[in-house]
Amino acid sequence: MHMLHTPGDDAQNAQPNDMQSALTSDEENRAVHDLAAQAAPLPRSRWHMFVSLQGSQRWRYFREQLALRTAAVLAALAVVIFLAVQLLTPKASPQLYVAIINADASDSSVSQWQNAIAEAIGLQNGRNGGVFIDANFDLSEGGLTKLQTLLRNAQIDVIIAPRDAFVTLAGYGYLTDLTQTLTVSQHALLKDAMVKFPGFDDSHEDDLDYDGSGKGAEEAFGISLAHAEHWDSSLIGSDSEDLVGLAQDSRHLAQSRQFIDYLDISSE
Repeated sequence: MHMLHTPGDDAQNAQPNDMQSALTSDEENRAVHDLAAQAAPLPRSRWHMFVSLQGSQRWRYFREQLALRTAAVLAALAVVIFLAVQLLTPKASPQLYVAIINADASDSSVSQWQNAIAEAIGLQNGRNGGVFIDANFDLSEGGLTKLQTLLRNAQIDVIIAPRDAFVTLAGYGYLTDLTQTLTVSQHALLKDAMVKFPGFDDSHEDDLDYDGSGKGAEEAFGISLAHAEHWDSSLIGSDSEDLVGLAQDSRHLAQSRQFIDYLDISSE
């Protein structure tokens, strides 16, 4: 018996073979693509390209492709180095720091006096390793806190103040006994101009409630500026007597002594 053969039977029989061919074709395409990708040359860096060139071609390539980038990198590196040096290099502190208490002076007059002192004692003019006159210590407006902070860090060398403020600062223990800190010749010359004040009594350190301000022994903490040739009393402008003293823990005793000599103080 012969079975009838219809066109649909051919289509059904051919369909699996066509699908297999399609799958095989896709796999082949992927394989070819992978091989092509592996065979493709890797992109070369600008530096490798520069090295591979010769003579004038290398110079031209550098100018066109590398010069601006190199300049930008060097500029950025220079900025980083400059900032690092600025941050890591400490600025020189003043070699003579003079604090004027309760001053009533213009910035220009203070600056002129500062320049005169620097020239006279052979130091630079300015706080960066030179002479610095600071007239911003108003005790009624936070100046005491600033003074205490600077004294605690041993930055102030000389203190000039009107008598009432000087008495207070001496009582706090902020000034030295000039018979101990001035030279023998200075003491002999200035002894008649020296003024004694009560100091700070630190004999009760264990008693937290005890205030030793102005309860210590009387010592020569100040020198009157009434007859100082190079002191301008208008810098403070008070009616009372102005005095000068050397700060406790000063790191620049030699310069402080030079400053005392510069004032040219007499007892008459």
